[in-house]
Amino acid sequence: MKGLNTFHFFMETSWLGHQMELFLDYTTLEKEVDSFLNEIEKKSWLTISAEEKRKIKDVYFLAYKAHNSEKRKDGTPYFDHPKRVALLLSNFEGVNIKQIIIALLHDVIENTDIEHDFINKLFWEDIADWVQHLSKKDWKDYIYDIDNKYLSSQEKSYINKRKVQRDNLLKRLNSKYTYEEESEKLKQIIISWDELETNKWISKNIKHHAKKLRDREYFWGMIELDDDELFPKLIDRVDNLATLEWYSNDKVTEVINHTINYFLPVARQRNLPICLIMIKQINKLITNRNLKIRTIRSIKNALFVSQETKHLVNNILSHSTNLVQSSKLKAA
Repeated sequence: MKGLNTFHFFMETSWLGHQMELFLDYTTLEKEVDSFLNEIEKKSWLTISAEEKRKIKDVYFLAYKAHNSEKRKDGTPYFDHPKRVALLLSNFEGVNIKQIIIALLHDVIENTDIEHDFINKLFWEDIADWVQHLSKKDWKDYIYDIDNKYLSSQEKSYINKRKVQRDNLLKRLNSKYTYEEESEKLKQIIISWDELETNKWISKNIKHHAKKLRDREYFWGMIELDDDELFPKLIDRVDNLATLEWYSNDKVTEVINHTINYFLPVARQRNLPICLIMIKQINKLITNRNLKIRTIRSIKNALFVSQETKHLVNNILSHSTNLVQSSKLKAA
């Protein structure tokens, strides 16, 4: 920490509201996080020092409060998800403190109002950067990169007009003749203008292709993640695949296709046991929901390229099945 205890930092910024409520929450969370740490140590090969426990407590507290108003599709608290990802990680040999921290915070920047700079001021080392690497950008940032062949003439006109207006504002913002006070006003104008104008004219088609570009850049960017950042991201996808019961078939199909196209190629190269867990989860989803997805057969064929590889895969598959069952993840 940079000279401040998390509890006192929140008290001073009043970010979380009334001091008394915060004190009560913090006291309750102390017991909850102690239980969490005990479970991590029990399930993993980790021996966590007193200093590391203090760090994890600070991170746990921030993640809990950041996601406090969020709910998952099934109505459960959103924080249950990052907490579950951290606990799942602890099942695997080689897990470390950095991975546990990343797991707890991995959705904070993407899903809440907390930004990179806030985390950077609050925590040590490069935690803010780790979380940023796992956070998707706003899909609106990709509107201007959509290929014209996907757009109607009206959509092209909207985008071109909007791009000219936005570029003019950005030129003023970046001009050396713009004073700091004026610069801040321009930033607010651009942000509010983006939000209001986009909601007025955006079409489903533009939103679809902007998100597609965003997802392609984000998921392929996983290749560049280091192992400590990638491992929590893969386990995040394992947990997401295991908690899709409240989603429509269309959404489940979308998640499966993302997993097949982006996660499996990376997982196969960097973490084969996780790759196999995902394949088993996908198989179960396709079977249970009677989905019309054929690409899984080609993935299996790609994995079983030789008898030697097949034997290795089957051994890992057996181990992974036990691992998943022990984690209450019904992937088999």
